Amino acid sequence: AQTEYALMEAIRRGDLENIRKLMLHHSFMEPTHYHPSNDVLRNMKNISLSINTLCYHAACQGGCPTVYMRSIAARFAEQIENCRALQDLTNLRRDFALFYGEKVIAMKNGAYSAQTRGVIFYVYDHMSEEIRLSDIANILGVSVGALSRRINREYGHSFSSLVNHLRI
Repeated sequence: AQTEYALMEAIRRGDLENIRKLMLHHSFMEPTHYHPSNDVLRNMKNISLSINTLCYHAACQGGCPTVYMRSIAARFAEQIENCRALQDLTNLRRDFALFYGEKVIAMKNGAYSAQTRGVIFYVYDHMSEEIRLSDIANILGVSVGALSRRINREYGHSFSSLVNHLRI
């Protein structure tokens, strides 16, 4: 439990060095203390899913947009379920812990407001789909006009220019 708390705190702060050190400490991730079944791989997947959820929450607490992080957590959960070897799970856990920490750093270093960053993360997450400002405004709980003005003010261009730039 102490290692889990330390990992979550490191992600909330975006402390990549500490995340790397903690991910080398496997005592909280090995199935030696967790035996709901005799299937070691299933036990490790369950632990990995729990750690993914904790990391997701820590990233949100660190300032990342919940909608974006939720979709990322779902992708990692799918990857966890698709793992066929214990080493793959170990590598994936390290990767997603670092990913969440990197997103917290990006949020803290950004020059944009939380709403504009939310738009940017949404666009990244839905790159291949039709993206409408009204959908994002609805998710963020703001009016389309207010969000459009904020993007223009902070980004210096229109929403459609922002989307095109990010896609390029």
